[in-house]
Amino acid sequence: MMGRINSFHSFSTSDGPGIRAVIFMQGCPLRCKCCHNPETWEFENGIEISIEEVIDKIKKGITFYKNGGVTCSGGEALLQSQFVTELFKECHKLNLHTALDTSGCVLNDDVKELIKYTDLVLLDVKMTTEEKYDAFAKGSLKQTLEFLQYLEKIQCKTWIRHVVIPTINDTQEETRQLKDLLQGYTCIEKVDFLPYRSLCDSKYEELNIAYPYIDIPDATNEDIVRIEQWYNNEPLQN
Repeated sequence: MMGRINSFHSFSTSDGPGIRAVIFMQGCPLRCKCCHNPETWEFENGIEISIEEVIDKIKKGITFYKNGGVTCSGGEALLQSQFVTELFKECHKLNLHTALDTSGCVLNDDVKELIKYTDLVLLDVKMTTEEKYDAFAKGSLKQTLEFLQYLEKIQCKTWIRHVVIPTINDTQEETRQLKDLLQGYTCIEKVDFLPYRSLCDSKYEELNIAYPYIDIPDATNEDIVRIEQWYNNEPLQN
């Protein structure tokens, strides 16, 4: 089976537990305003590759991945769910942990089959209201929450990822809204607050795409600590 990827990263410690190989799949419909990987948007770009070729790349670093695993990110990996399913089946044959980094924008039979072979879902909850989501990306919060509800139904281990963007979604009210959205889901093992970084400006320039958040400052470590304290109902530290 053939798929389209943008790149293969052989060493990551930020895309699931342990040291991981990360496959960035090609193609994404969302066009998130702070996307760090605009080069993954168009499906016809990237590299056509077989399952066997990806597995060969993974095997080269398999010693490192035994206590980590393999993550499919993007782009949006759900757009190539059949390819990722077959890839994860092969990873399980190698006793490797599998993780899926996704916005949850698709939920069909092929995606449900993929989740059977997914040990961990890294679910990106981008905004906390439909209005804010609509202004930020082409998907919807409803799709993400329906995906989360399915993960809860089958009890698939889930880590929530939420990018903190100064002036966009960094208020105490929005943090409370996020907590309310996630209340009661026993499949969620943890919630990660990730700092917005404007490191992708040059990518947009190369692609001749205007970067919408060019004037948005980076989130600081202090911003993340404050959001975490709000989320956990802890007193703010000076």
